[in-house]
Amino acid sequence: MDNAGVYAGANPLQKRDATETVKEFFHKMRWGSRETVLDVGCGPGDVTAKVLFPKLPVDASCVGVDLSDRMVHHASTNHGHPRLSFFQFDISTKDTHHLDRVLQLYPATKVVSFYCLHWVLDQSGAVKNIYRLLAPGGETLLVLLARSPVFELYEKMAVIPEWSEYMRDSDRFISPYQHVVDPRAVFHDLLTAEGLEVLHCSCREQTFDFSSLDSLRESVKAVNPFLDRIPEDLREKFIDECMATAAGLCDVDKERHTVRTRYSLLVAHARKPWQKNGQFSP
Repeated sequence: MDNAGVYAGANPLQKRDATETVKEFFHKMRWGSRETVLDVGCGPGDVTAKVLFPKLPVDASCVGVDLSDRMVHHASTNHGHPRLSFFQFDISTKDTHHLDRVLQLYPATKVVSFYCLHWVLDQSGAVKNIYRLLAPGGETLLVLLARSPVFELYEKMAVIPEWSEYMRDSDRFISPYQHVVDPRAVFHDLLTAEGLEVLHCSCREQTFDFSSLDSLRESVKAVNPFLDRIPEDLREKFIDECMATAAGLCDVDKERHTVRTRYSLLVAHARKPWQKNGQFSP
């Protein structure tokens, strides 16, 4: 999952959902002059540069941040622009000095995140930091997986004896909402509890058709956080078993060699209030 080049070439689902969300919500957001937009979990930077950045006002600047140094390096190398930059940052950090530095360098009027927050165990900490990074009146647009066959795949693979030793921490890579009855309500309450004014929050049932089994295979490899831990001579066998397991979790059209996956997507649009309890929001 830390291989930027592989991920950038195997994320059609993420690109589609980011594109559709930007199209749906950007015209509903309040845009002023000289905005600073922070993209949390930018990965290799292709969605930031090709989906998000072109839709921004011409005087806006955009900053992509990611936990992975390798992703940030790839993004900076391949998607540099005078108004687009990238740096390493953990959205769930408890390091207030590091957070203050980000605030000083990039006072954000917008914070967006596509397909990142479901990897974050400390949901409250991440939302708290998003709130803090936003200027008063600033807005956030968040897209994350609630439920997905890929998480069920990890759960099933983690109990197979041959692979279990490499997947002992598999629960770290499963969405906190995977087994929640009403993820929309839980996420809405979390945003509200951290002080955000929720303008929209939905849990959407989605489908995506991979054009071939090979396309699905590349996607499974790209997002798999365990592959680098497995001995190199066993990796293809591991992916083969992942594919065999995935076949039982998706709809496979054997004649057309296409695969349809069904998943649930959380989408939220929220605003940091100008005032809180009669005071300007910090």
